[in-house]
Amino acid sequence: ARISPYVIWRSKAEVAPQLPPKVFTVMPIHLEGPQLALYKRVKHEVFIDIPDSTTSLFIPNMLARIVRLQQAVTDPSLIGFDVQSAKMSWVCDYVLDNPNEVMVILTVFRDTAKRLADLLDASLSVGGASDVAGFLSGKSRLLVGTISSLGEGLNLQRASTMIFLDETWQSIKMTQAVDRVHRIDITEPKHIIRLSAIGTVDEVV
Repeated sequence: ARISPYVIWRSKAEVAPQLPPKVFTVMPIHLEGPQLALYKRVKHEVFIDIPDSTTSLFIPNMLARIVRLQQAVTDPSLIGFDVQSAKMSWVCDYVLDNPNEVMVILTVFRDTAKRLADLLDASLSVGGASDVAGFLSGKSRLLVGTISSLGEGLNLQRASTMIFLDETWQSIKMTQAVDRVHRIDITEPKHIIRLSAIGTVDEVV
């Protein structure tokens, strides 16, 4: 109310009503086998022994538990477990099944972005390391990064699809990330896919 006399705020829909739409899809992911068992342990236990290690995973409070649950859902290697990730498997399959799509793939977790970029031979953008130029120049059809590193100041409209492995609690960062591909001068719809593991912390976020 105080700044309204000094600010002009116009939405993209008002400025460019002819813009192609953002098409949102929530993709349900089902945890199974070892990953589901690990998730249940993280949900209920305070100390969890890590295989082939002398240390344990310590979860001292609810805030730590929420973060560990997010990590167990997205990438169990983040908490020291060599367990296949249903989300990362889904993304790898989607990339193989859609060889002509140009994609941006985002996650909250830096180490997950690095692992996925290696698996997919993709350009990478995380804090302190960025190969966005390789993606923009067309050398790679895939760009993997963190939501924080790719959320502001970039024009990624070359991509037709954006995939979120997980989400941040800050909705404005999610909106900013989507707007990297949905730019004012695009000519095609943009497909935004959010992976959500059924019955997990994903649904809370």
